[in-house]
Amino acid sequence: MQAQGLWQLGNRGGGTGPTPVGPTIELLDNDQTPQATTTVTLTALSGSLIDILWGDGESEPVVCDGLPHSLVHDYGSEGTFTIGFRGAYTNITLFEISGTMFDDTVAVFADLTGLESLHLGGCTNIDGSVISISGMTGLKSIKVNETAIYGTVSNFSAMTGLTTLYTYDSSIAGDVSGISGLTNLEDFRVSQPPPPIVFCIGGDVSDLYGNTSLKYLHMEYASLSIGDISGAAVFTEIVELWASHSTMPASYTQGDLPAWGGASLKFASLGLDETEVDDFINDLADGCGDDGVLDISGTNTARSAASDAGKATLLAAGWTVTVNE
Repeated sequence: MQAQGLWQLGNRGGGTGPTPVGPTIELLDNDQTPQATTTVTLTALSGSLIDILWGDGESEPVVCDGLPHSLVHDYGSEGTFTIGFRGAYTNITLFEISGTMFDDTVAVFADLTGLESLHLGGCTNIDGSVISISGMTGLKSIKVNETAIYGTVSNFSAMTGLTTLYTYDSSIAGDVSGISGLTNLEDFRVSQPPPPIVFCIGGDVSDLYGNTSLKYLHMEYASLSIGDISGAAVFTEIVELWASHSTMPASYTQGDLPAWGGASLKFASLGLDETEVDDFINDLADGCGDDGVLDISGTNTARSAASDAGKATLLAAGWTVTVNE
């Protein structure tokens, strides 16, 4: 059980109240040139006593009730300020920031030993190797999309409790088989923006077929080998399965598909031929759920009359179907 922190009465941000005393940490550089409002979202264990230190002499308490809270700060001048914490900062379970003003390495977060969620989306000036946080096996959610963080996807392999992993538009590379053992993974997003972005994570998507708990799988514009998309039938609880514009052609073999009611399925521009497009539509319509979205257009060959009945069934069930006619 982690300590809740000592406290004393004192001045925080111009007010009075219980002030944590004890450990203090300088965590993350914040470049305020030019000035911009800074937002840090945190969750901490209920009952903890923690102050955030903004680096300009100002501080304020973190609401510690087990729920996420956003702390917002405006600096009075330009410069680089170091954000830190005072008190039971190892009881912080969620740390979330977004913006180019944050300028440091991912290694700094290893000091937040109680973290379960680390979200750094859009922090293009945060770099460093994911190896530096590979020992944080308590992490359940990692979002390092749109960062300069690098390493291989296998560096996450020891985080067996991981349920969410976003690596798109980063420099994380390696074979996707490196996370095949993360059987609790529910949300994996490796999609990249359209070229000329360099694709990083590769391998064969079939290496993820053991991760049957996946509900969100984004692979658009990625260099993964999609192969036969009939294999995706193992993802019976899928909500979003996006594989359009793969850099490698795919195929489809006729077979049984889950109902996938309410799901969003994107298989555009995978080089599917007429028979494959027809077969997929017909198989999806056989026992389909309601109100899904299917995009099987792009460079795929147009469907034929062989899938007229299947498409009609999907439309009657509330599906939106985008396909070449």
